[in-house]
Amino acid sequence: MEIDPVSEIKALLKGGRASASRRQLAEALRCYEVGAYRSCVVMTWSAVVVDLLAKAKELTLLADDEARARLKTFNEFFVRLGEREGFHARALELDRVILQAADEEYGLIDPHERSALERLRKDRDRARHPGMQPLHEPYDPSPALVRTHLRSALSLVLRREALQGERAFAEVWSGVCSSSFPVDRAKAALHLDESPMRNARRTLARRLLIRLIESLLLESEGASARARKFAALAAMLQRDPELVAATLRLHVSRVYSEIPVDARWRLLDFFAEVRAAWKAVDEPARAVCRQHVREYQGAQLIVALHHANRVPELAPHVSARVEALSARQLLALIRFGDLHVCKRRVIELYRAAASILGAEWIGQRLLLPVAELLDSGQLRRVLLAASENRNIYTSWVTLHEVLPELFERTRQHVQETAVDWWRLVHLLHQPDLEPPELADYGALLIERIVQEFPERPDDPDAPWFASERPLIDDIATG
Repeated sequence: MEIDPVSEIKALLKGGRASASRRQLAEALRCYEVGAYRSCVVMTWSAVVVDLLAKAKELTLLADDEARARLKTFNEFFVRLGEREGFHARALELDRVILQAADEEYGLIDPHERSALERLRKDRDRARHPGMQPLHEPYDPSPALVRTHLRSALSLVLRREALQGERAFAEVWSGVCSSSFPVDRAKAALHLDESPMRNARRTLARRLLIRLIESLLLESEGASARARKFAALAAMLQRDPELVAATLRLHVSRVYSEIPVDARWRLLDFFAEVRAAWKAVDEPARAVCRQHVREYQGAQLIVALHHANRVPELAPHVSARVEALSARQLLALIRFGDLHVCKRRVIELYRAAASILGAEWIGQRLLLPVAELLDSGQLRRVLLAASENRNIYTSWVTLHEVLPELFERTRQHVQETAVDWWRLVHLLHQPDLEPPELADYGALLIERIVQEFPERPDDPDAPWFASERPLIDDIATG
């Protein structure tokens, strides 16, 4: 949304900012309000010059010796500016060089911004010097043109702090890297608004974006430092989505090939955190990600799968890789919180448990964490495995801890799985079952099932429907 220059000028004057150019700015405002548009253009340019001079002097005082040497020519101009002899010539020279110096020596504006201000200067010349226009066509700027010049002066010069590009960037980057920088993205945007980024030119914003991209992709940092930088990047995306998209397209595509193979999880993490990046980068970068998810076998496999699982375009490849993970790899992925993608593999491993200890480990470490996410069909497969795999149903830990807890965590499916739970009750009461105390092991489970289903499921396919019904009746009545 475009700024209203009149309101902005009033806010600047009221808030005490633009102190160096206050008189010129106030006069420009009065000229605009009474329709003296030529005079408004003249005073707007005067406000820009005075403001740039004040900022240049401030930067010279703050500069180190090397910076002062670079600014020597312009500093000498300041010294001679107050001399009476040749004053008018120097004033004209000032008009000619002020924007060049602000761009090339002081870094206060960039070349594109300089072009907009050059248009203001030329219109000032046309407004001030009758000879700049044909006599029968006096210069008469429209209100819209004057507002454009006011808007340029405000956004490119008057609202900005006196910071050179290097110094401004150092201040912003130091803030982003500070432990006090917020990881909350809304708060990060407010934090940047209180820094030199508030009214920064695009070159500074682009430089910050490039540095964030390079740091997140190429540098080894902890999770908290990465979270702060992702928050800063998200805040920049909110401020200028077009600039961010263009910068992502150029610089992610440029640096991704420099990432070591074992660190490519950073690229996957980047795409997960910055959703705009996936569409912005070129196809080779996306292809590298897909190949990495499909084929990588290194030490950071689980980390890579975790981050890739948060990228919708990579999630199908993650699902395929999960089907081949070992139980311990699956545990690591579950600890990252990737429960949904692990469910099928957990069920497969549980059904194939090759020992009692293995069944107990899988049940406690893998099955229970995903239990609440199982649908009724998946739960029925788990219960079928529990009634068919001896390593599961002959375990005291499974009967006394895992299955009762599974029952509690999947209560939303009790009606659909009643037959399957009763199958376990039936199994545990077989007279020839070894060891015979299995019914005692499963007493808690049996009690919960019978309480939940005081009437047995009337399923003709169930083993108790005909000849076994008396046994189940005995169980149901205690």
